[in-house]
Amino acid sequence: MRRKDIFKYVVQSILMKSSERRAIAEKAAQKRKWRKAAAKAHKTAKNAKTFTKYYLNKKGYRCIDFDSRKGHEWKGIVDLFAVKQGNKNPDNLSIALLQVKGGKAKVSGSEISRLKRAVKNVKIGWNCAEKPSNKVNFKKEIAWGSLNPFSGVEG
Repeated sequence: MRRKDIFKYVVQSILMKSSERRAIAEKAAQKRKWRKAAAKAHKTAKNAKTFTKYYLNKKGYRCIDFDSRKGHEWKGIVDLFAVKQGNKNPDNLSIALLQVKGGKAKVSGSEISRLKRAVKNVKIGWNCAEKPSNKVNFKKEIAWGSLNPFSGVEG
């Protein structure tokens, strides 16, 4: 802030009634309270996800989480995607979609039904990739709706 702006702010706060100052202070206190609660919830969720990954890793699963680049939860019901290869036949895969809750939060019935719908909506395909030069070639194209991620990826 420039000096002129600071001076203007100080004069306004002096001329303001005490009830107006109190209202502004209460609003600021509420904002601090909610920010603190949101930070605590984020930390608890991250901790729960970390321990879930650790437990699944011990059981032989490989996990992928759907967090944003900054570590915040992504939209959607699925938090973790876990895959495990079969011991006797490595071509057999066990796949699990997980919703992770931390702290005092409990999974609701609507979340369970959303998770079951997500399992039904999983699309699985196969492909083979070759990289002879600076381009990746795929054996077949997999079209999922209008999205075609395997049409010819440069790299």
